[in-house]
This record gives sequence, C-alpha cells and structure tokens, in this order.
Amino acid sequence: MAQTDFNTSKTKFKHLLYHERVLLAFMLKQGYTQTGIAQELGVNRSTVSREIHRGSVLQIVAGKTVKRYFAETAQSIADASKANVGRKTKFFTCGKFIEYADTLMKEKDFSPDAGVGQALDLDLFRPEEMVCTNTLYRYIDSGILTTKNIDLTQKLSRKPRNVYARDNKRVFGKSITADNGSEFAELFSCMDQTSTEVYYVHPYSSWERGANERNNGMIRRFIPKGFDASLVTEALVRKVENWLNRYPRKILGYASSFDIFYEYTGDLVA
Repeated sequence: MAQTDFNTSKTKFKHLLYHERVLLAFMLKQGYTQTGIAQELGVNRSTVSREIHRGSVLQIVAGKTVKRYFAETAQSIADASKANVGRKTKFFTCGKFIEYADTLMKEKDFSPDAGVGQALDLDLFRPEEMVCTNTLYRYIDSGILTTKNIDLTQKLSRKPRNVYARDNKRVFGKSITADNGSEFAELFSCMDQTSTEVYYVHPYSSWERGANERNNGMIRRFIPKGFDASLVTEALVRKVENWLNRYPRKILGYASSFDIFYEYTGDLVA
C-alpha cells in the first residue's frame, strides 16, 4: 500500500508580494540574516537569496560602492517578467533603438528620458520601434543593458524631500535669484541702477533656484565636489560647456539649449 501521509513538509517556493519585499528591505537594514528573514516571511531561504540578488543595485555612499536591496527595484523587475510571459518582448523588436539609447547613456552621460526624447525630437525611429523611459529603467534594473544604475548619477543621488511653499518668493519677471553666499552680498547694490530685481532664496531651499541646482548637478558628473580646482583645465571647461549646451532638455521639447539659441539668433548672424 502506497504511503500518502508524510511527517515532513514539502519545501515551499513562492513569489513575494510588494509588501513582503518592503518588509525584506526593512529587515536587511536591521541586520537580520537571510535565514531569519525566510522564517519571518514563511519562505525557503533560497527564495530570499535569489530575491536579494535580483533586487539589489550598486550605489555610491560616502565615496564607496555598495550593493543595496530596494523593494521598488525588485517589484519593477518582477512586474516586467510577468508582463513578458507568453509574448515576444520589445527588447528584441526594438533592438536598434535600445542599442542607440544604451550608447547615449553609457558613453555620453544621457539620462534614459533624454535618450528617448532626442530620438523622438530628431525622428530617428518610429514609435513602434522604441520603448518608453520607464521600460529603459526596467531594463537597467534587470541588468540586461551595458548601462548600470551606478552610471545614472541622478537616479542614485536623488532622494525624496518635502517641499514647503514660501509666500514671499516672486515667480515671474525679468529678475535674478541668488543664494545667500558672501559672493552675492553686493549683488543688489550692483543692480540698483537697472530695472532688474534681485531676490535671495531662503536658507536650505535649493529648489527655489531649480534650474541652477539642476545644472550644478549635471556639472558634478564631470567635476565632482572636492575636485582639485587647479586640475580644472580650459579644455575640461569647454567639454562641459559643450555637453550642457547640446544636452536634450525636456522643458524645451527635448531640443538642446544650443538648438533654441540658434533658432532665435540664426538670422542675426547669417
């Protein structure tokens, strides 16, 4: 007679849900072992090990490269895998565009959105030959491109923040907004004979000079904080200027600053 009752349970393998991934990330930060996490989630230790491997990305923290698990990244990878079950993924049907975008991100420091935007602006590919910005991010998270998360400076350095509105900041006008550094202390008096108004941002409110801070962040890709100023050559400055002026800007419909400047001044120098 065949035995139908067992005194040992069958090993369980299952896919984690998002709230379980959030708990996993929290427990890792608290120093739990993979065995302890597996017991808490009620899964096999191998499930936890594979999950951590898939959902971890490289980050630069205090000048050191570390690998960290993020629930959002793991969920994005899981969602992409489910979406591609039973159908041919666009990764194979849009190969030329993906290679084009990958090259821009890896070799020219473009963001995924800038790569998509420039391709659309220059009409290089038909829409069905392209993938969207979010899909490019998923491919990067999945590790199937040469571009890695560590190559995306903005993605790794950006963190959520609370933005508080200030009532006494003018938004519109032909004006100059400066920070509170000593180098701008005499700016107001210098502009006293002009119609230009000068404003100073509130302390610790860098978003009040968003365009300036955004450009500073982009310049930091080439000249990081702490970089020896004596090593900043004229050739490096020219390189950074040229890159910034030709970088596709979403606010300009993915045209570059150079494109817009030339559009409005081309007739003056022709």
